[in-house]
Amino acid sequence: MRLLTCSLLFVMACGGGGDDGYPIKPGGGDGTGTDGSGDGVTDAGPDGPATQMVTGSVCVLVDSTSFDGCRATGLAGIEVQIGGSTAITNDAGGFSIMKPSASATFWTLTTPTGGAGIKIVSSIVPYTADLQLRTMELSRFDSIAAASMITQSAGAATVFVQVVDGDANGVAGALLAAPAASTIEPVRYGSADDTWSVTGPTLEAGTAWLTNVNPTTGKVDITATLGASELQPQAVKVVASYVTFALLPTASQ
Repeated sequence: MRLLTCSLLFVMACGGGGDDGYPIKPGGGDGTGTDGSGDGVTDAGPDGPATQMVTGSVCVLVDSTSFDGCRATGLAGIEVQIGGSTAITNDAGGFSIMKPSASATFWTLTTPTGGAGIKIVSSIVPYTADLQLRTMELSRFDSIAAASMITQSAGAATVFVQVVDGDANGVAGALLAAPAASTIEPVRYGSADDTWSVTGPTLEAGTAWLTNVNPTTGKVDITATLGASELQPQAVKVVASYVTFALLPTASQ
C-alpha cells in the first residue's frame, strides 16, 4: 500500500536546481524544534556520488490517525535533509536529492522560521527504501495535543508509528509498550478524524502515538503484542523536540 514516512526546515536560497526543477542545496543545514525551526539536526552519513540523484515526496498527513492520506498542494518550502545534503520541496511536496550512502539512517524535515509557507512539526523519518516521508502540520499537532490534554515537556520527543504487515498495510489488534524510563505517558491509539484514545489496541489504520518521550539515548524501544504473541522490541530513532514518523513492522514483514 505504501511504505514509510516523515520532516525539516525553512526558507533559504538554493544553490542550483536539480532534475525536474526541484531545488537542491548540497551541504549541511539548520532546523530543529517541534515548531519546525531552529538549529540543525543532521544525519552524519556521507553523501552518495553527486551524479546519483533520488526523487521522493513529503506527505503532510490530512488525518493524524492515518498514514495514508496526504495533502496534495501547498507544500513548497519544506526542507529535506539526509547525509549532509539538502533539498527543498515543490508545491506538491516533491524533491530531488543526492542519493544517500548506506550509512545514512534518518531524514529530517523542517520549515522556515518566519516563512509564508506551510508550517510542519520538525520531523525525523527513518531511512528506508520508501521515499514518501510523512509529517504533520504544526497546527494539527497542537490541536490533537490540546484535545488529548497533553502538555509536551521542553526538549521531549514525540513518536507516531504505524504497525504494518508485510505489504505495509496497517495492522489492527496490536498493543504497544515502551520502557517506563522512556515516557510516563500512556500510549495513545488512533481511531479516525484526529481522535486518539488511551484504550488499545490499534484499529485498522494501525497507528499509535507516544508523547513526552525521553530523547537521551537517541531511541525508544517499542514492543508490540498481537494476541498471544509479543514481538521483538524495535528501536525507533528519537531526537529532542522532534516528531518521529515510523513504521513498526510485524514478524510477517
